[in-house]
Amino acid sequence: MEDMHIDELFLDNSYTFHVNVEYESSHYAAVLSLTPRRIELKIMGEISEDRGLRPPWGNLETLRCRDLNTSFLLVGLKAISGWTSTVERQPKHIGFFENVYEVQHVIYFAKGAGSKLAFYGVDIRSMTISNWVGYTSTQDKIMEVEHNRAALLEQPDLLKEFLVSIPNIGSIGVGYNLSFSYSLTEYKAGIAFPPSLTFGFASECGPAKAIELMEELYILFAFITGGELTIEKITFLYRTSGGRWASTPTVYYPRDKYPKREGRSVLFPLSLNLRSDQSELPEFPLAAFAKYFALDIRERRYFEKYVRYRRLNNIEERFLGYFRVLESLCFKERFYFDQQALQKLSDKAKPYLVKYFGDAKTVGSFLKRLPKFNASRYNTEKCIRDVFEAIPGDITKRWGLQKKDIGSICKLRNDISHANDYEVDDFLIQEMTGFIEILLIISLFDKLGVDLRKSESILHRYNEYSLVEPPRFEL
Repeated sequence: MEDMHIDELFLDNSYTFHVNVEYESSHYAAVLSLTPRRIELKIMGEISEDRGLRPPWGNLETLRCRDLNTSFLLVGLKAISGWTSTVERQPKHIGFFENVYEVQHVIYFAKGAGSKLAFYGVDIRSMTISNWVGYTSTQDKIMEVEHNRAALLEQPDLLKEFLVSIPNIGSIGVGYNLSFSYSLTEYKAGIAFPPSLTFGFASECGPAKAIELMEELYILFAFITGGELTIEKITFLYRTSGGRWASTPTVYYPRDKYPKREGRSVLFPLSLNLRSDQSELPEFPLAAFAKYFALDIRERRYFEKYVRYRRLNNIEERFLGYFRVLESLCFKERFYFDQQALQKLSDKAKPYLVKYFGDAKTVGSFLKRLPKFNASRYNTEKCIRDVFEAIPGDITKRWGLQKKDIGSICKLRNDISHANDYEVDDFLIQEMTGFIEILLIISLFDKLGVDLRKSESILHRYNEYSLVEPPRFEL
């Protein structure tokens, strides 16, 4: 799709724009190519004494460009190639350059952008979110008053599935985007109200922060739904520098950088206000959103790391990744002896140890490491066993691997990490990987305040759960 007016960008589509880039009062022609696989900006132009320098070679945080009445904000530019040549030497030197950048995100303003960009939220239109919401009584109510447009427009709450406040962060909710269609020539009329996930920010954000919050929301829902999100369109809520509301800019990124969802079922559906519920699944606890954002940044990174490791194709890399996250998540510090008492004793003993061994440096190094050893009463195997033992026995008794196998799993981790010789068949390493992943999922849901029985009731929906609990066949 090339050089025609476009109101919004869809992640499924490809686009090419011929744009104008301004740098230090000089303007340069550029081609901006957007595809699901890659975003590329190619800047080119003349170099002369009159035109000044070319745009800087190197990575750029942001760059603005425009095309007639539309504006683009490019975020996260990585320089990948460039060249210069001489066009003319006399009577004055004229050169030509070309810089090529790979771009992480493009924010597209169909009607131009103000000098100050203030974003107040993000809205995500996604088939995965639609499946997560399901068929609800709210949708029935919208259809019941479909013939009365005024009633729908006068009852904005009718278009909300839910909205929850998150202290100091903003709000998260699912609402319905109402539109009417009418064509006498085509003999049709109707209503459309596709759902979207909205994250309202507590205060205005610049582009980098808005993208950071958008990606954090993506990670959280990639965990909740058990796979990547299939997204059609992302828009930012936006006001101009004068404070008035403007047309919402759309966000584009190369969606193919994430694996496709491959028809996975939603792991933990919303199950709220369902019109017909035959699954008997628990409702997703909406308080989990506030729980997530109340975690410190280190704990929230566990979710990001898990989703990132889940994308890996190599089974050994996935196994090591899941193990690292679970190990960090369940680590418990327990002491053999009281730390203060041990420190006092070490201080008293140091002169005697130095006199006895005749090596002050080695004694000092040994005593310095003693507190760390004293805190290692619980090793990794013990901590993972504690996670396993917290799960009711009527669940784990059906699993192929048991508590007694955790030692072998830890040994495999050490063998792979230290490149030791080891032999394990393909199915066993898949089974061990699935075992560690399920323990990790349960632990992460616990961080969200999800009751263990609730998280256990949805695990059978996860594809890899069959590696942990082998299917039973009735004869």
